[in-house]
Amino acid sequence: MLQQVDARITEQNLRSMIGMAQAHGAAVVLIGVPTPRLLSEVAPFYHKVADAQGIPLEADALLSVLRRNAYKSDPIHPNADGYRVLAQAVAELLRRAGAV
Repeated sequence: MLQQVDARITEQNLRSMIGMAQAHGAAVVLIGVPTPRLLSEVAPFYHKVADAQGIPLEADALLSVLRRNAYKSDPIHPNADGYRVLAQAVAELLRRAGAV
């Protein structure tokens, strides 16, 4: 998204990556990535893809990390604390999904 690729192409690419991973026996979960805007939200296609593929989606954690400077090492990357918050959210998602 940072490269301004059309959302439809990004969605198609995401669906292809999920299909390839699943074809090799991998279980897939999605972590929603925010759109690159000031008052950002998770790109809507993440919800569409997760629903269509029947896979779990963590839609809030990365966005909440990126909204707090204390969780970032630079304007777009989490720091160790941010990654800890993200990991905890993914672990909870995996528990809810029955994966762990």
